[in-house]
Amino acid sequence: MGCLMQLSGNIAASGPFSVSKRTAIKLLEGGLVDYIASDAHAVEDYKIFEKTLDLARRY
Repeated sequence: MGCLMQLSGNIAASGPFSVSKRTAIKLLEGGLVDYIASDAHAVEDYKIFEKTLDLARRY
């Protein structure tokens, strides 16, 4: 039995000292993220999603 981990696509919009961003980075470092959801409700939201994808690619 297990689970899959989804990361919100707007995490890159968080500040550098954000608890949620630090947690997301730790999850990425540990290879524990299976999906990144776009969380896009408007075209402009995809710019933030791209930043989150760039962040995830580092790990």
